[in-house]
Amino acid sequence: SKPYDDLLSRAESKLSKDKFLIFKYKSSTSITSPLSNELLYKHPNKIILVLRDQNGYYKGSLRSGKDIDVRSALEKALANVEGHGGGHKNACGLGVKKECWETFIEALRKEV
Repeated sequence: SKPYDDLLSRAESKLSKDKFLIFKYKSSTSITSPLSNELLYKHPNKIILVLRDQNGYYKGSLRSGKDIDVRSALEKALANVEGHGGGHKNACGLGVKKECWETFIEALRKEV
């Protein structure tokens, strides 16, 4: 669909040498899961974080290749912030209060 393709294109414009690909968007529709799955398929060496800006939180999907346990990293990164999340070793859902974002992402980067 056009909205999905537009978001995919915007997300890919964020690619860099960083091991993370972080993409935040604002929309009434949540497509963080399929978007993060496709981005991981196309960029298997990246840690993918797709977030929707909603009601004072960033809510979204975290994905990684088979060698990186993002569930464990996510649990540790959430320890000192207002947020929630969980899931599988390579695929998680999460929600982090926007005011806690910098603390959260810094902690997540240290864990992976």
